[in-house]
Amino acid sequence: MFDLRDKNDRMFLGFQAVQAEFQGDYIRDNVKRGIDGAAAAGRPHGKTTYGYQRTYDSKTKALLSQDPDNEVHEATGESGGVTTYSCAGVVKEIFEKVSAGVPLITIERDLNARGIPSPQGKTWLRTIVRKIAMNPAYIGKRVLRGEVVGDGQWPPLIDDETFWACVRLLEDPSRTTTRAGRAIHLLSYLAKCDVCGGPLSVLRQKRALRSDLELLSCMRKRCTSVTKEVLDEFIERIVVGWLTRPDIHEALHRTFDDEGVAKARADVEQLRAESEQWRQMAEQRQVTPVSFARMEQSLIKQIADAERQATDAALPPVLRGWLGPHAAADWARLDGVAVKREIIREVLDIRLQPQNQDSYCPVS
Repeated sequence: MFDLRDKNDRMFLGFQAVQAEFQGDYIRDNVKRGIDGAAAAGRPHGKTTYGYQRTYDSKTKALLSQDPDNEVHEATGESGGVTTYSCAGVVKEIFEKVSAGVPLITIERDLNARGIPSPQGKTWLRTIVRKIAMNPAYIGKRVLRGEVVGDGQWPPLIDDETFWACVRLLEDPSRTTTRAGRAIHLLSYLAKCDVCGGPLSVLRQKRALRSDLELLSCMRKRCTSVTKEVLDEFIERIVVGWLTRPDIHEALHRTFDDEGVAKARADVEQLRAESEQWRQMAEQRQVTPVSFARMEQSLIKQIADAERQATDAALPPVLRGWLGPHAAADWARLDGVAVKREIIREVLDIRLQPQNQDSYCPVS
């Protein structure tokens, strides 16, 4: 017990407080140094990334390796059917579907319907699918405090082009305004009214002794409308024709360079690693704060320029695998409208004019 009225007790208590604070800072610095060292060496840290498994030494418990988890499991789906899967295979499936334009909610529902457990052993959520599709660990990169700091000591599950295509697609701000996975109509909320700019929605018109007529009509003011079946067929013909055109295929592959994307992303990672090294030197007082601030400002600008170059070079991911003479057959085999809507959103800006003008005017 300390008596704060006693000057000696006050002095001793203050000394213990300072000592405790020093000890806490000392432990924190040691832990941080260990984490930074492990990151610089590319060693994995924390919980095992879904899709991988770790091997430890039986005696020392030291980490030996982190490898893809290809162990085959069985899951019983909602319909009672049995599905075989591996965690690494699920990761690859997620990246393939996301890069093909399949909405996250569709992927979530499919995995849950097949009875495949999530990384937490529960049901899948879109946030989990998105987190996997944006995790650089799957291309063999080590992440520290949200930034890639170098190569990891484990093999990648996904190639760089597919990963960055998924990131670009998921970071597209236009995706936040629509719910393609829940859409049941091809053009609802994609096509817009050319008069007021409002979206078109499906309107059912009652007809005596005949089936109801479905119209795509301006949702705001009903400025204009068109028979849904007619507009759907017209737009599908335009999109398929555009996808199969040889000149479009050549122009896009000349404009969007996958090799350039990989190089630009490599430049981004190198610049970020350089920025992290400068930060560490500043913390260790090996450079002055003014020098660090100037260099950091320069590196931030260079990183932004490299990321912009990668974005400009990246082939729209939803179009990957669709360009060429096979597009018509592939389009016909698509079940549902989710992927079709993603492709249409990428290719066309559809505006519907009043009927006293041209019926509709799609603009690519």
